[in-house]
Amino acid sequence: PAGRGFTAPGRQILHCTFGSTLTHPEFGPAIRDVLTAHPDTYEQVLAEHFRRHLEALQTGL
Repeated sequence: PAGRGFTAPGRQILHCTFGSTLTHPEFGPAIRDVLTAHPDTYEQVLAEHFRRHLEALQTGL
């Protein structure tokens, strides 16, 4: 699902700061808890995310 639950600006901020967000003492554990609690949704969103990136790269080849 393309960004279900996120606004476009929110998705971009999280995309650019994901590493530092995961190491944040408050946000990191909360994000990991959500991802662990919903592995199927996480896998689906991640697969779609990579599919779009790879299609864009392939188009440029």
